[in-house]
Order: sequence, then C-alpha cells, then structure tokens
Amino acid sequence: YKVVVPSKMRKYVLDELHSSHMGIVKMKSIARSYVWWPNIDDQIVSLANNCSSCLMERNNPSKCQLHTWHYPSSPWQRLHMDYLGPINGKMYLLIVDAHSKWLEVFPVSSTSANVAINHLRDLFSRFGLPETIHSDNGPPFSSIEFHNFMSNNGIRHTLSPPYHPMSNGLAENSVKYAKNKIKCALRDKKDVNIALSRILFDYRNAVHATTNETPAKLMFNRQLRTRLDLLRPNLSMTVSKRQDKQKEYFSGTKVRLFYPGQNVIVRDYRTRDKWISAMVIKQISNVIYEVELMSG
Repeated sequence: YKVVVPSKMRKYVLDELHSSHMGIVKMKSIARSYVWWPNIDDQIVSLANNCSSCLMERNNPSKCQLHTWHYPSSPWQRLHMDYLGPINGKMYLLIVDAHSKWLEVFPVSSTSANVAINHLRDLFSRFGLPETIHSDNGPPFSSIEFHNFMSNNGIRHTLSPPYHPMSNGLAENSVKYAKNKIKCALRDKKDVNIALSRILFDYRNAVHATTNETPAKLMFNRQLRTRLDLLRPNLSMTVSKRQDKQKEYFSGTKVRLFYPGQNVIVRDYRTRDKWISAMVIKQISNVIYEVELMSG
C-alpha cells in the first residue's frame, strides 16, 4: 500500500527523495513504493529539471554502444572496479557487483595497488570472494602485487584494453553516477563523506533500470529500511497495542478459588435451569472442578 501525502507535507517528501540528487527514474521508482498524491510524477520531473546542482553536472549523451557482458546468475560472482577522480583533490575507489549492481565507493589516500587490495580484503570479509574481477589496465591493477593477490585468492582478473574504457562499461557508468552526485554535494556545500553515505544508500535502494530490481533486493533479498518507511503505520505495533488492550480487559477478571466440601452453584447447560446447587468434590486444574449436584 501507499501513503497519500497531504499537500502541506509533499515538499518535505520531495526533498527527502532528492536529497542525494537521484535522477528522475530512480526518484519515481522509490516514490511509487511509498507515497502517492495527484501529479506526483510531474512534480518529481519538475524538481529534478530545476535543481541547479543536477543541471550543472548533467552527463553528455552516450557516444557509442556499451560492451555487453554475460549477466552473472548470482550476486558477487563478478566485480568491476575503477578509480574515480580527482574531485576537489580527492580520489575514490569504486567497486560494483555485476549481478545486483551493488555499489561501493571508498575515499582513498592514493591509487596504489595496496590501497585497492586493503579495501577488497574488507569487502571479502563481508561478502566472500568473487569469481572474477574486471578493471582497467592502469598501474594499480596491472601491478605484480595486485596480480599475486588475485592469484592467491583464486580470483580470475580480466583487464580492459588500453585507451578503451568503454569495455569496462559497468564501472564507467557507476563512475559517472558517483562523480555526478559527489559534485552535486560539493555544490550544495555538504560534507562529502556524509553525502557519499547517503548517495550509496539511495542508490542501493532504488530500482536499477537494467535489472528492474533494487541492488539491495538482489544482494540481500530485502529492501533497506529508510526514513520514508516512517510514513507507513507499524503493523507489529498496532497488533501489540490491540493485544495490550485485550490483556487489560481480561486482567480485570477476578480469580475464583473453591475448596472441597464448599457449597456452590453451577451452570447446567443440559436443562432450562441456568444455575443449580452443588458441592465441590475436588480441584482438577486452576479453573476446572469436580462437583456433586445436590439434586443427585
């Protein structure tokens, strides 16, 4: 279900959708999962087309067809990696999973092979070893250190031909996306490290045009919880409150105890007489007793 947002709250929702400068398609895909109001698509288009940071960092049209790769059958089989930058004097290491399109971006102090290896070790500790890693033919990736690291971990390493970055199209597209969003954050005078976390968070939770699924869904088989989820009523909380009310209602019931030999009246459902006299013989459980009817 979707939340129908009142008019006075729509600007806040739109600002939340565009906080990391996502494009029109990704903003629409996220919005359709959470909210609705009349003309929401038009307002999303207007917001993106009138964002000065997005306009200044818009990409040029593609000049040639991208190299087509075999699509892996599961996450983390093949990774593509590249360096991004410099942007404002900083370099970034970018790694993307070919199946899920899950994206990792790390600010780095240098573009050495050892820096790339250390970040790969960190990723491998969480996601395991991939079968293949593809990169460009730059010095960090063509070095003997990187070659040995790949070989020691049983990873097939393939390289793009020199001067032909489009053969690493998946990484190149991710580089363009990350570069664009980081520059937008700089234009907005945001803390780049905080902005980068939000950029990756939104990217991972937005439907990818190629897979028609979110990277998070393909990677972990679940969506990442976002602040937009706060718009939805909490089902478990609703059930819990209802149970608390029922417990409160029944907790007012008085506990009744009876003892052998005690005279009582009992409900007899076999006759028209609702209540008849009886005597307690013994207690069977907390609420069940054996009685003897006075009438025999």
